[in-house]
Amino acid sequence: MSPRGTGGRRPGRAGYARRVLDLKLIRDDPEAVRASQRARREDPGLVDEVLAADERRRAAIVTFERARAEQKDLGRQVA
Repeated sequence: MSPRGTGGRRPGRAGYARRVLDLKLIRDDPEAVRASQRARREDPGLVDEVLAADERRRAAIVTFERARAEQKDLGRQVA
């Protein structure tokens, strides 16, 4: 059962529901997101951390896809 008055959402810090930002927005306009962080007195450095994590994730996906393609190619050669 959700806390009373939250509209079914769990309250975040200080009773506010946490919002999720679209990763595309952060990629496309990181400075606007940093400005929003500063306006809310939050750490604008989090934007850079998110972008760095996103870059690592994208690189890992590329590495995985290359390995998977190689695996499929070797599988075709065996058959």
